[in-house]
Amino acid sequence: MKLVLKHLLIFGVAGGAILLLDTTGIGCTFRYLTGIPCPACGTTRSLLSLLTLDLGAYVRYNPMALPIASALLLGVHASKLPQRYFRPILVYVVVVAALAVVVYVYRLLHGLIP
Repeated sequence: MKLVLKHLLIFGVAGGAILLLDTTGIGCTFRYLTGIPCPACGTTRSLLSLLTLDLGAYVRYNPMALPIASALLLGVHASKLPQRYFRPILVYVVVVAALAVVVYVYRLLHGLIP
């Protein structure tokens, strides 16, 4: 039950922050401060598109959104899983992070970040 409440708090704070940034017109804080899109730019819109089964929009916004979200969830909860899963999770997180950087640089160089 503690874990569920912790997740609700985290998602509530994150949702509130996203709502605040969106209503103020700031959007992505990194982009607002630097003028450069961040590696996660489009992730929220991408995941929302995936929820509505709009796969084209998912890929356009950020094709790495689902792997990044799953790596984040696995990384955060790795300590709660049996020890034998730690190494595969670590490998997955590192591979997703490296791939996310490659995809980010490609999208940045080709102007594909909305």
